[in-house]
Amino acid sequence: MAAGSGSPQGAANRPGLTPGASRGIMMPMRTTLTLNDDIMKMARRKAARENRTLRDVINEALRQGLTLGDRRRGPRYVFKLKTVAGRLLPGVDLHDRDKLFDLMDGR
Repeated sequence: MAAGSGSPQGAANRPGLTPGASRGIMMPMRTTLTLNDDIMKMARRKAARENRTLRDVINEALRQGLTLGDRRRGPRYVFKLKTVAGRLLPGVDLHDRDKLFDLMDGR
């Protein structure tokens, strides 16, 4: 490790990896997020009410929200077309559009 850097030498040469990520170790990553005021107020209230850090409350909320999104979708809808055997009525010519419309209109 470089003196005072907190990261192993060469970590900067591995884009996208936090120190330790290349060894399969989950390391906290510092980042900046812009949160809406109402979200921040709710998170602060929850942290104070539960005597927890704001970091823990926000991490838990993100983790739950990101995993819940996959479960909330439910099964994919599959349209099933029901077909029945049918027959043409006398006088119906499917190739004559005008005559077909006249029959449907009761003329």
